[in-house]
Amino acid sequence: MYSHIVELPEELQEKVGNRLCDLHKRIDEQDEDVQSLFNGFEKELMSEEDLEEDFLYVLFSYLDSEKILRMADMMAGPVGRFARFILSDSYFKQFQDFLQIEEHCAVSLNGTCVPAGGKRPLLHVNAIDWAIKDFFALDALGWDDEQLMYSCIIEDSGDGEEWYLPDTIDIILEWLTIKIVSSDQKIIDFLVAELDEEDYSDVSCQIFITPILKSANPQLLLSTVNLFLHQDDYFESFVSQVFEHQLGIVPESMLFLIDSMKENEKLKEIMAPSLYAMLFPKTDMGIEKDSDGEILSLAADCLRSPELRQQLLADSHPHQVYVALWAIGFYNTDDAWDVANELIKDGRSLSKEVVLSYYQNHWAELSLEVITQRINQLE
Repeated sequence: MYSHIVELPEELQEKVGNRLCDLHKRIDEQDEDVQSLFNGFEKELMSEEDLEEDFLYVLFSYLDSEKILRMADMMAGPVGRFARFILSDSYFKQFQDFLQIEEHCAVSLNGTCVPAGGKRPLLHVNAIDWAIKDFFALDALGWDDEQLMYSCIIEDSGDGEEWYLPDTIDIILEWLTIKIVSSDQKIIDFLVAELDEEDYSDVSCQIFITPILKSANPQLLLSTVNLFLHQDDYFESFVSQVFEHQLGIVPESMLFLIDSMKENEKLKEIMAPSLYAMLFPKTDMGIEKDSDGEILSLAADCLRSPELRQQLLADSHPHQVYVALWAIGFYNTDDAWDVANELIKDGRSLSKEVVLSYYQNHWAELSLEVITQRINQLE
């Protein structure tokens, strides 16, 4: 995940620069939208400092939330044509595969606000921005799967006390996600071995956690929770840091993590605070803590059962209603928005409390502002 060529490993900077030059010679053959996207892309990569309007803002302008409702809509338009122009066929296919995975991921909208899921590309605009850049760099690099796989290996500093992350690590995460989802056993075995190596445990989880949570591969999820169990001295800060940096998670991974705590008190102690923060990152509606794991268990049940979600929406306890709304939004923000608007019409004060708390926790300020106005209008 890089923004400028100078942030890439030295051996890759020249290759990416040459690829940009080659594309620049052919950009006039493309339509105006592709030219506009390419100009923003090239300008950012060639710059050595952050721009006031970087490629993300150019990309954002092509993802109108009222017109581009699905990833397929996006790929059929200018963004898809732009990606096809800058990527070779194999990497364009990988880019498409990655976006299909993104469709099912709950996303972080900022550093402290976790899961509001949905298929609208605008929700995943940061991931799309990073994926375009990373696949472009990998395409220019020209390495095969084995070279990319072994570029993940963390280097020993020589004194046994420090570990150095490879320069290429930030540009292979999407590639790793695709390989895991496609059940590439060679890659999976490699990652399991890395995660099971205790000497690497303080850094490897941070590197691989996002691809694992997006893939929901049981073998790798098991290695991840085992890794957490080995963080004896500083497990709470380590695990919270890992989850703060994860960029996406599918319901299957969330369920695996919650279920893994049921028979292991130590694992519950380690993971429960971070998973609980996924439900209540800012306001907890008066719950001091979920010491028995009841709220997390209810969240898992709601993720599994559409019927339970609907049943709890009519409950008389605000926490029950909140968890049901959270589970709906974990899968699809549009559905949660529709449910929230119906809830505020039922006249119950608890419904208003739940909806306001949910949007304070899990959505952008604009949505909170709109829902607050609608509540005020009904009073």
